[in-house]
Amino acid sequence: MFKIRKTFVSLIAMCLLAPAAVRAADALPTGKELMEKYITATGGRDAYMKVKSRMAKGTFDMPAANIKGEMTTFQSEDGKFKVDTNLGAVGTSEVVYDGTVGWQKSMMGVALMDEAQLEEMKQSQSLNSELKYEELYKSLEVTGVEDVEGKPAYVVKATGKNDKVSTMYYDKETSLPVKMSMVSSTPQGEIPMTMFMTEFKEFDGIKMPTVIKNEMMGQNFTVTMTEIKQNAEIPAGTFDQPEDVKKLLAKKSAAPATQPAAK
Repeated sequence: MFKIRKTFVSLIAMCLLAPAAVRAADALPTGKELMEKYITATGGRDAYMKVKSRMAKGTFDMPAANIKGEMTTFQSEDGKFKVDTNLGAVGTSEVVYDGTVGWQKSMMGVALMDEAQLEEMKQSQSLNSELKYEELYKSLEVTGVEDVEGKPAYVVKATGKNDKVSTMYYDKETSLPVKMSMVSSTPQGEIPMTMFMTEFKEFDGIKMPTVIKNEMMGQNFTVTMTEIKQNAEIPAGTFDQPEDVKKLLAKKSAAPATQPAAK
């Protein structure tokens, strides 16, 4: 048994050392450091730089509403992207950015994407957006550590160029993204949503999640990737503007500019 004096001295020493130990345990990486770890963990910059285009196919499943469907995404190195969704009886939709203009089409009609919507889509759909974090985000602040599905993850407050904030979570051990919470801008308004990324697999040197579980408006749905091809050939005309989009653009350009209010 320790003598009382020795125990007392040991306790004092522990108290004196505790602040340094806490600081070491609480030391967090910077946003840049964490993003670079993420890039390395998923394949490294060289692997990403070899990818000039991508085609991905997946399935959509919302059990509570009995909705199933398929999704196809095309991305090109010049920043263009297209997401086609077919939900059967619910209808089809497309989200496209042709490098200059973004639009959305569905059974409800066609609409041009505003700046906020386009900014969000660029963050998630631009090819090699992983390498463009300094361009896509105004700031990335690592705020702490939280458990995600029972594992510790770094919490990142990500502020976009449009000042919208999302929260991203990266597994502390693997540096892989495991969760993201955000408020998404849609034609129906601002909608909170949370995504969980799981089952990472390697595709031509790059690790990508193949199962993405989503929570939105009290509904749960899952996107499961069934095929991902790096440097895939993109069909001609994929990003071309359809006639209804051209008409919207013509109407927009013909509209008189808003005049400032008189003082």
